[in-house]
Formats: sequence, C-alpha cells, structure tokens
Amino acid sequence: AGKKSIFIALTRLSEINKNSIFIDNIDISQISLFELRNNITLISSPIILFNTSIKNILDPFNKYNKNEIINVLKNVQLYEFIQQLIKNDKINSIKININNNDDENESKELLDNISDNEILNYFIENNGNGVFAEGQKFLFNFAQAMLKENKILLIGEIIK
Repeated sequence: AGKKSIFIALTRLSEINKNSIFIDNIDISQISLFELRNNITLISSPIILFNTSIKNILDPFNKYNKNEIINVLKNVQLYEFIQQLIKNDKINSIKININNNDDENESKELLDNISDNEILNYFIENNGNGVFAEGQKFLFNFAQAMLKENKILLIGEIIK
C-alpha cells in the first residue's frame, strides 16, 4: 500500500470492510475515532507555525509542565537557537537604550540571564518566516510529537 492508503486506513478516514488493522493487539475498528486519532501524531507539510508563543505552539491545551517543554526544546536542539533570537532582540533594544543615554551596564545584564519563561513566551509571527528555516519548523512539530509520546507518528513530505 502507498503512504496515502496507509494514512487513510490508520486514521479510519475510510473504513476497511474485509480486513482488520491491529495495533498492540487492539483492532482499531473497535475503538472510537477520537481515541484512535488522539494516539496518532501527524506531521504534515507545509508546516504552519501560528502567531503565538513557543509554549502555545508546543502545548496548546496546557497538558505539560514547563520543564517537559524546555527539555523537549533542548532535545530537538531549538532551545539554544531561540535563546540566541532573544539575545539578538535584546541587543537591538540595548542599542536603542544606549543611544537614549540609559545605563549600558544595566542593559547588558539583560543578555546574561535569559529565563526559560522568556523562551516559552517568545512570540512567533508570520509563520516564523525569515526567522526559522523549514527544517526548524519541522522540529517544532517533532517536539510536539515528543511531548505527546504517541507510538504512531505519521510524517508527510517535510522539505521540498
């Protein structure tokens, strides 16, 4: 069977009449569509990052604690990249503040302490275009899949 046929069968978009699909010795036709689909993670293409915070992208239903989300960001190697984005934003802010005669030392202290909350609250706009490469956008979806810990992960064509 092709990728599309497997997807259709696993998600029961079309019911199978003659055969059955068993996952962990469970016939998927015997469980609710809600339960089935909640236990399958789909990463499709194109990848869309909504205009919201990192936390809301990874955990839109507030199921996970801060440490779980931060650990997943570290595991997919997005944590340090986002940290650098925040530093760059702060550098631009510091340049403006220094030009307005603010305390240079106080401004530079902002760079040394980027909290996990700042990373989780980092706001993504315009689908992350110009900020994140397509592969990095995929990593957000992969991080979300890691949080869910589903046994079945369906991945479409990621990068063209």
